[in-house]
Amino acid sequence: GALVCRTIASTCHRSSNLQQHTMGDKNGATISGREDVLIFADRAGLCQQAVARAPHGLVGSTKIVTKPATALTVEQLEAAVGTKSWDLIVFGYPLDPPRTNQVEDIIFQQSAVDKLAMVLLQTLLKRDGACKRLAVLTH
Repeated sequence: GALVCRTIASTCHRSSNLQQHTMGDKNGATISGREDVLIFADRAGLCQQAVARAPHGLVGSTKIVTKPATALTVEQLEAAVGTKSWDLIVFGYPLDPPRTNQVEDIIFQQSAVDKLAMVLLQTLLKRDGACKRLAVLTH
């Protein structure tokens, strides 16, 4: 859990000023201000812990979807993205283990996560500007 939190924090926070943060995007440009974050959270709570440990002032509005990938519908995922322009979407579902180590449960879990990942990407492509950055957390 702590490693995931440090990794997320080190990739986006680069400022000693706690009231305003500065981040670099992949092109080296800096982004200042509070970030609006949508999180499709893992069941263990690692995504929520990472947000809770973010430096003061880094995170603006946050929407956390806690429904498991196996229970989330396409319509619910699309509604979560909505019409808002998110600075960051965190897809934490790949962190969730299957119910058991049985092949059927592993395939069921992975299929649900893969389907939602594809639907999320399709939704973001349909809604230009819906997401500035996308983080997919995996083992």
